[in-house]
Amino acid sequence: MSQNIPRPMRLSDLRQRALAFINETDDDSYNTQAVINGYINDGYLEMVASNPSTAIEDVWSFSTSVDVRGYTLPVGFLKAGRVFYGGVPVHPGAVRDMNFWSTGSGWPTLYAFWGDKLIFGPSPPSEIKTVDVYHTREPVLMSEDDDEPDGVPNFLRAGLYYYACGMLLAGMGDPQGTDTKMMARFKEYTKRYVEWKLSSGRDEFQVVRDTSRDMSRGNVSGLWL
Repeated sequence: MSQNIPRPMRLSDLRQRALAFINETDDDSYNTQAVINGYINDGYLEMVASNPSTAIEDVWSFSTSVDVRGYTLPVGFLKAGRVFYGGVPVHPGAVRDMNFWSTGSGWPTLYAFWGDKLIFGPSPPSEIKTVDVYHTREPVLMSEDDDEPDGVPNFLRAGLYYYACGMLLAGMGDPQGTDTKMMARFKEYTKRYVEWKLSSGRDEFQVVRDTSRDMSRGNVSGLWL
C-alpha cells in the first residue's frame, strides 16, 4: 500500500495559507509578498530562538592549509559541538594555549575562537586535512517561493502562517480578537517545536565507551571515543 507523504510546506505555501485566511491571494492582496514573507520569517526566527537548545544544527567541513592556523567561520555560526581534524577529535582550548611565538607546525590537538576565526594549535597544521565542525547556527531566512524553513519539520510549519495571520489581522484592526487567537496557536506550535527538538536532538555528542573487546573475560576496553 502506497504512503501519502505530504508535500513539504514552502514559503509560497505558507504565504498562500495566510492570505486565504483573510480571503486574499497574491494577485489581490493589500499587502505585498515581501511584507507577508517578512511576517513568516519573523515567526520562523521567534520559533527557533524560543529556547537556547533549539538552534539549527549543521556541519561545517573544509580542508586545512599547511602552516595556516586560522579559518573564517561561516555566516551565522553560533556554537561548536565537536570538532574533528582528519577524523580525530580536537579539544577546546584557549587562545593562550596556542604557540604563536615559535616556528613549526604539527598535528593540532586544540581549537579556540578569536573574532570570526576558528584557530588550531598549539602549532598550526603541517598537513592538508579535512576538518568537520558540528555546530549550531542561525536560521537562513526564506526569500524564494521554494525555500523551506530548515530545521523545522513539516508537521510544525503551520505555526509560521498562524504567526503571519496574527500579524495581518492585527494590522487590519481585527475587532473579534482573532489575531490574539492566531498568536496563541503560534505559541502552541512553538512549544511543540521545543519539545520535539529537545527529545530528538543529538544530546551534546555524548562520549561513547568502546566495549568491543571480549566482555566474557572482563576485558572491557577503557577507550573513550
